Amino acid sequence: MAYLLYNHSFKKIYSHVKFNKIETINPKIHIVPTGRHVRLLQRKFVRDEHKRTQKPVDVPMIMTLETYIRQSYHRQFPNDSCRVLSDTYRLALFEEAAEIAPLTFFTQQGKQLVPSTMERLSSVVFGLKEDGITVDSLMEDSTNDKYDIDLPRLKDIYLLYKEYEKLLGTEFLDKPAILQKLLSESAFNFHDTVPIYIEGFSEYKFPEIEFLKRFAVSDTPMAILLDYSDENGPLFGNLRETRAHLKNAGFLSMTLDSIPIMHDTTPDDECIFSPMGDYLRRWLFNTERQIRHRGLSSQVSVFAADTRSDEVKSIAKLIRSLHLDDGIPIHEICVAIRQPELYSGLFREMFATYSIPANITDRFPLAKSPVAIAIFAILDIVNHGFRREDIHRALQSPYLTISRMEDDKEVTLNAANLYETALRLRISGGHKYGGASHWTRQLQLAIVKLTARLQSLYDNDISDEMELKVTQKKLDSTQRALSDFSAFINYIPHKSGLMTPDEFYLLLTESILKHFKIRQNIVDFYDHIAAFKHNKSDYIRLLEEVEKDARALSEIMRIAEEMTAIDKQRNPTIQRSLADYSDKLRTATIAGKYQVLEKSTYGVTVTSIEQTRGIPYRVTILCGLLDGEFPQVYTPETFLGKELPETEERFIKAERMMFYQAITNNIPALESGEKRIYLTYPLHNDGRETVRSPFVDALLKVSSLVEDAKLYNLKELQRGATAGTLADDQHIQWNDIKWLESIASKEEALLLLARDASSMKEEVIHELHIEQTAEFIAKSTSITEEILARGLQKNETEENQTTLPEHPFSITDLETYAKCPYQYYAKKILSIGETSEQDAWLSPIEKGTLFHSVLYKFYKQLQKPLGQDEPVLLTELHREEYKQQLMEIAHEELAHLEYDHAFFELEKEDLLGVKGGKKGKIEVWLDTELARIESGWSFAPILFEYAFGMKSKHGTEAKAVVLSNGLTIRGKIDRLEISNDEEGTKFLIADYKTGKHQGNNEVKKGESFQMPLYMAAAEHLLREKGISATPEGAVYYLLNPQYDRKKGEYDAHHFQLLPKNSPLAPPGKAKKKQVVESSDERDSIIAESVHQALEIAHNIAHHRFPVEPLATSCEYCSYGALCRVKEQGERA
Repeated sequence: MAYLLYNHSFKKIYSHVKFNKIETINPKIHIVPTGRHVRLLQRKFVRDEHKRTQKPVDVPMIMTLETYIRQSYHRQFPNDSCRVLSDTYRLALFEEAAEIAPLTFFTQQGKQLVPSTMERLSSVVFGLKEDGITVDSLMEDSTNDKYDIDLPRLKDIYLLYKEYEKLLGTEFLDKPAILQKLLSESAFNFHDTVPIYIEGFSEYKFPEIEFLKRFAVSDTPMAILLDYSDENGPLFGNLRETRAHLKNAGFLSMTLDSIPIMHDTTPDDECIFSPMGDYLRRWLFNTERQIRHRGLSSQVSVFAADTRSDEVKSIAKLIRSLHLDDGIPIHEICVAIRQPELYSGLFREMFATYSIPANITDRFPLAKSPVAIAIFAILDIVNHGFRREDIHRALQSPYLTISRMEDDKEVTLNAANLYETALRLRISGGHKYGGASHWTRQLQLAIVKLTARLQSLYDNDISDEMELKVTQKKLDSTQRALSDFSAFINYIPHKSGLMTPDEFYLLLTESILKHFKIRQNIVDFYDHIAAFKHNKSDYIRLLEEVEKDARALSEIMRIAEEMTAIDKQRNPTIQRSLADYSDKLRTATIAGKYQVLEKSTYGVTVTSIEQTRGIPYRVTILCGLLDGEFPQVYTPETFLGKELPETEERFIKAERMMFYQAITNNIPALESGEKRIYLTYPLHNDGRETVRSPFVDALLKVSSLVEDAKLYNLKELQRGATAGTLADDQHIQWNDIKWLESIASKEEALLLLARDASSMKEEVIHELHIEQTAEFIAKSTSITEEILARGLQKNETEENQTTLPEHPFSITDLETYAKCPYQYYAKKILSIGETSEQDAWLSPIEKGTLFHSVLYKFYKQLQKPLGQDEPVLLTELHREEYKQQLMEIAHEELAHLEYDHAFFELEKEDLLGVKGGKKGKIEVWLDTELARIESGWSFAPILFEYAFGMKSKHGTEAKAVVLSNGLTIRGKIDRLEISNDEEGTKFLIADYKTGKHQGNNEVKKGESFQMPLYMAAAEHLLREKGISATPEGAVYYLLNPQYDRKKGEYDAHHFQLLPKNSPLAPPGKAKKKQVVESSDERDSIIAESVHQALEIAHNIAHHRFPVEPLATSCEYCSYGALCRVKEQGERA
């Protein structure tokens, strides 16, 4: 039953007024639970009063309970000078308390709390204060030895709470402290002459109940409406305690419900089920008897979509239908969500697509706003000494204006070039490495080295053209980076030593906000988006973005002003370092939230369920009704160390109350039949089946929705309608939701236009501004049947003569496609680069490139006196000369990679070895190379880094090789070796490997193409040089070999596709994995590889990129954010 609680003062003055018309009493103080409800009632009052009087209207006394308590405080203590802290500064003060408190569980004394832990502990302490639990009562628990109390946790909470209260002292108040201080007075010395009317609350905290109890015997008239039923404990248990407290304090009560109490013995024909709001109040969640209200079926529908995305899309189409077909004003529709963060992004995207104006009332985290990120990037640069990531973050911000003059023109700094140059030179920045001076020194040194390198390349008549271009490009980018960095330094404020709060505030406002033109950039962004006014959805979206950033800046400045004022009040002589001020501001910002102001009567409201209380929407759409999301899963407060009494039961009842209030927020419309309620949920989430919310089931139990076919499986109905397989009852349902197949967006209109241009009306085409598209489609489809038939006949006769484009494919192309066709599409067709990270060590690619360059130059120097393409044979006799030669080349190549880090010296030692100590990898390679020759290795290298179909880094170039009609390949063979015997000339394809290599199995499975295709190509390449040779096999030379202690030698090479009768074939078990049965099998595998590669080339030429990755190819893929494998899994 709905109860009205009222005090004697109210009864005396208003006994003549019908209590169910109390809302008509004016003037009065009207108290409701949310700011949204306050604004709605204020607008309605002003509008109605102005219409009645045609005069200006004073702002009505409508407010939240928190506002009334604060007003009461100022009336009780008119001369009080205490400052009330904001929630943001409260976290900063709590951080101070955490630094002082001698914590032993959550952290050790002297160490800082992790920010996430600190936020959680702060909310726990704040929650205790809101519930009226004091430090003293917590101290009693912390000395208790009960088995169900975690004393270490609880003691830490007590210590934090105690230190926090000390810091508040007598000068500062947080929100709960206002009520605590008010209640500490024995009596209130104020009263209101107008009545106070309170409604819409689902529960009251204990201090709030104590506050209301003070009015039981007050001269201030007060009435409290409780949406409550004595008979429905499962729903209203939390309000039962409130009613009891207030009645015991002296409040009178009366019931307003019109439904008589029904019991199991009440005959069915005597059961009264209306009014509907009263019925739901009595029976929702109450399972004492099986009853059904048939009236709900005309106003309530339940939609099950396939995924969240489908759910939101169907809601968008439903809203358009409600507005356009049924004439419901768009602002009278509300989408309510228990966890808005799961849906707000989807609604923004989908509503923009379907041109639906909306008030999406997110509260955005301030610390993640672009403005906050930009401000803290500058502060971090100063505090941490120009760290690379901080600079990159600053230069990427659209709100920081940073430029320099070049050729009398103002140019923007190239953020990407500066960052990539820093990565290449291993400049990490930071005070540890010398800050800004380290950047300048390293960039200048790199320019000197690159200039010298470039000059030596020009002076050398056998220099590689590609290497010249690459070196010149590196020099240009480094010079640009130095110019940009030098300009960037001048923008950064230089501040050392201690500062007063005012000095920090001045630095923030002048040296950052004004100097970098942050505020002006927001204004410029607003002016810029005016160009998008013709596209309403884009304009609204951009307008919201600029408003978000403006409000974020405003909130940051409010926090800074509050911090400055409080610091000066707490200690007028205080001075801190810039780092300390920055950290404190950051902590306060972490607690900050901001939101875009709601636009009255603008569009669909998308908000949290709590914010719908009391708002009389004509249409309520409750989405995301999944078990675990609404109701949420109860999680005990593990941080507290004890569980408060009946916490779980109160939590569950509060969740139920939210559901009840959401579906009954417009009782008059519910009774008149105008109210519409839609409950929606996805059947799948992240590829897994979901469980429907038990709240939906609770409503089904007290209604006839199931019997009246008001549960709609949208995907099943769509599929049945498309296939023509709908059952009779499904036909009725499909007629109810035909809006699901409507063309409701520009994108859907274009798809329809492409399928059937004749079905689109001219006025629709004009309204959507797609005349040019329609004209193009009309021309494209204006082909006559005769031409079409002739084309088909021609296609049939020439089908077998089709020649694929002779595009040269690299081995990487083919292997990428084999691994994942979609990855090839993203990388090669869309040209989306892979993400990469660089650390202080040389990357595997850099090490491989270094090795290749050293070995190439080493062998080319040895080959030069012998003549072009002559075989090179090493001899043990000249080992020391070879070693000296290799070391000189390696030192020269390392100089190009050198960077200022201790790790680089370790890399050099790993490569070159330590004098008188461990051998380096280059010397190990030389020893294994000589050992192979000494063991009778009959093959000698003749070609090195030999490129075909591509520009060579080392000056050689041959044409791409056509392996088959439709398959042309390009590549670079690291090393090609030949051997002459009585059977003729044979060759061996060699490849240097610093890491993992493929084996015969991968070749046979069509996953590895390098060696078989290079063998096929090498026959062509050698033939062009006048050498007739056949392949022997392939070998990987391992540049990072493992030492075999049993054999006393390095495992320095592995074969591929080598016939087992080859003189090179390895002995023992290793032979099985590296060899094939015969040369015939090798040739057969090569032919099959060519065929598999041809299929890939054919698929690429015909734009076939199915999402069919190998099982092992997804784990480290850089294109995970683009790939549709996850989506396919959901649909499967």
